[in-house]
Amino acid sequence: DDLNTIPSALKRKGIPGAHSSIQIVRTQPEEQDKTAKEMYFLATDTAAQATGYLYIENQYFQYQEWAERLIQARKNVMARWKAAGPASGKTKGDMPLLHVFIVIPVAERGQMVPRTYDTLAVIGQQAGMTGQSDLIDKENKRVHTGVRRDDMGRSTGAVYTKPAVVEYANGIDKPSIAALEQKHGLKVAVAMLQTCGHDQGRMRYREIYIHSKLLLVDDAFFSLGSTNLNQRSMSVDSEMNLATNDARRARELRQKIWGKLSGGKVDGKNGTPAEIAQAFFDWAEIMQNNREKKRNSQPMTGFLLPLEDNRSAILRLG
Repeated sequence: DDLNTIPSALKRKGIPGAHSSIQIVRTQPEEQDKTAKEMYFLATDTAAQATGYLYIENQYFQYQEWAERLIQARKNVMARWKAAGPASGKTKGDMPLLHVFIVIPVAERGQMVPRTYDTLAVIGQQAGMTGQSDLIDKENKRVHTGVRRDDMGRSTGAVYTKPAVVEYANGIDKPSIAALEQKHGLKVAVAMLQTCGHDQGRMRYREIYIHSKLLLVDDAFFSLGSTNLNQRSMSVDSEMNLATNDARRARELRQKIWGKLSGGKVDGKNGTPAEIAQAFFDWAEIMQNNREKKRNSQPMTGFLLPLEDNRSAILRLG
């Protein structure tokens, strides 16, 4: 009988003036369903056309194809802007920026570090992966000797061979922060979350592990569900997300989440380009200030810190 009865919630009248639509997207390999991936890419393409914000909160950030999609989409936009410049009197430098806010945890396992590094490197944000960056620099310097050396610099007699993850990382075009803004019109902030409190007479800090998978675009679209930003969620595992263009709830989510993460300091207000630009500046400032506060054993404001991972690995997982 339940299958033949319309749930009462579906009979509720719509909110006056609301014309949003909702779609369920999935990854279901058995049915060749990869609409979750299509949704992420379409939302990214749409965000790239605009000059507002793209917010990603995800358990994993190991999907290099997504980062490459964002860069290519912005390249296309910048090329069109440049082409239209002579007629409009505008230059590429006049184009407003797209602000990208990324909130992720440190990689769950050490072997996930390389793919996280690779994905961040595509958008010029690999600096926080200090361990992997140091490993790559060290291995690249060794190649000049032509032989493998031990930690004391003594030849072991073996021919040096770069680890595959280093060769792969070397092939990634890693834009500088300046190039990211000037060439692609992008400003990107990558944060992790920690909480803090007094315990036994001292300030202690602990990571807040992020399990959510949220995507927000310009107060015009959001998606929430189980789809991670990694190859498994996009192609192999069974995943499901809700996707909607409910602008009212998108704005509410943005204001609520940003406000909570920043300790009530930043919510983007009404989401105008100027307010988003100011929110990005304030967000980045809170991250840096919190890093200094942690170093000095002081209470942080909110939970935002720059992503920092000092681990490294030569095996790629994820």
